[in-house]
Amino acid sequence: MQNPLLSTNSAVLTALLGSDVYHIAEATSQSEQASLIANEPILEKQAIATEPSITSQQEAMRSSEQAPTNVHYNYLGENNKYILILIDQPLKSEIISAKDLLLLEKTLAALKLELRDVAIVNLQQCEALHFKSLKEFFSCNKVLGFGVELAKIGIEKEVPINTVFRIEDCPFLLASSLEELSNNQAQKVIWWSAMKSIF
Repeated sequence: MQNPLLSTNSAVLTALLGSDVYHIAEATSQSEQASLIANEPILEKQAIATEPSITSQQEAMRSSEQAPTNVHYNYLGENNKYILILIDQPLKSEIISAKDLLLLEKTLAALKLELRDVAIVNLQQCEALHFKSLKEFFSCNKVLGFGVELAKIGIEKEVPINTVFRIEDCPFLLASSLEELSNNQAQKVIWWSAMKSIF
């Protein structure tokens, strides 16, 4: 007859002994058991030692990734029709001179546009001078440049003035400065003809 107190059931043994019971697989020898016990704390220490290096690698990766910079531009107009007008004038307080603004407003009126339809940016008042950041900020579908060098906005391209070309699928027209246009009727006629091709 089997002894009722003799059991190999872990649930029964746990209830009888009042603490958790673990089953340890038999090692082939006592020396192997000793080596397993001896190596266990070393493995834990190694795991603890490797964790900080993983964390420091992750932190290094995070710091190497550049966070997107929030670029903001001062501009005149409301950009309602996503037309970007770039000028390059050494002005500090105003974006565009009153005389040049008057010529620009007359031109816009001839195109059935208003100042609120465009965004006028003076490149000399900008920090981030790259066309990609300008395009993203203004979501422009047309760009007019007056007295602007393309290299100043990160475009390495030789384009004659009064010629329409495309940059990132956006029509771009370069012209002389507004002051030069107002004083040169022949240039104004050529420029106006190029303007009508994109409006």
